[in-house]
Amino acid sequence: ETLFALDQGNNDSEVSTISPLVTNATITPLPLAQGKTIVIRVETKQPMDLSGSLNGLELHFFQEAPNSYVALQGIYAMADAGLAPFVLRGSQGDTTLFNLEQNLLLRAGNYIKDPPLTVDPETIDPAITGPEDSKMASMTKPATPTKYWSKLFSHPLDGPILQCVEAGYGDRRSYNGGPYNAFHTGIDFAACDSNLNIYAAAPGKVVFTGLLVVRGNTTIIDHGWGIYTCYYHQSQISVKVGDQVQQGQLIGQIGATGRVTGPHLHFEIWVNGIQVSPIDWLSNVYP
Repeated sequence: ETLFALDQGNNDSEVSTISPLVTNATITPLPLAQGKTIVIRVETKQPMDLSGSLNGLELHFFQEAPNSYVALQGIYAMADAGLAPFVLRGSQGDTTLFNLEQNLLLRAGNYIKDPPLTVDPETIDPAITGPEDSKMASMTKPATPTKYWSKLFSHPLDGPILQCVEAGYGDRRSYNGGPYNAFHTGIDFAACDSNLNIYAAAPGKVVFTGLLVVRGNTTIIDHGWGIYTCYYHQSQISVKVGDQVQQGQLIGQIGATGRVTGPHLHFEIWVNGIQVSPIDWLSNVYP
């Protein structure tokens, strides 16, 4: 077995010498970066089970075609820059076919600092935010084997989209005079059009609707393969848990519920348990 050396200066690196049983593999993009969606593809000479981890997070591989597998993984926006461990294993039953361990370069995202925000103290109380964050992590953890989407995710509202962005993903946040130890986990779209409708960004299944202290009226849609979209602060929710929704389907109305300074839609995309930059999914087809 011959291990490989990644050319981490490239945006896409081929991995052709992991094992004689692996015909091709790629990690895109490289180097890794805070807030990015990472696509790992592996092609093999025979069927096998693939597993592994990236920066300590378990990877979930799904079959795209015969002997062709893909895993999607988000990189945490405040992950430490430096070296991130990557593990890739192939097996059949109890037999390990190959085992690769290597460090990958992870760079900073160079996100800006937003002006300090003043909010209701209850909405930054760890006794409130902790359980709510845990609830979100639990609901976005399952990697459903059915992939519901097949094309570019669409913007979740009407109007001149770029002009409607109030805050970007990854911006560092300070609340009520505290330190900049938080980040903005999605995109904020203002109600800058007379139409307040919110639409599903891609096909999927509704797995949560309800009122949360920080996130307000919330809808979560499972798109399969560990991908979820979340829609916060709504004034009205138009779907229910278990609904199968189509891309562009009306799911709610922009509002000002939860931790807000005014009416807007906070839109998130989770990739295998990590919030990533939604702009990437609105401008690139994954995987």
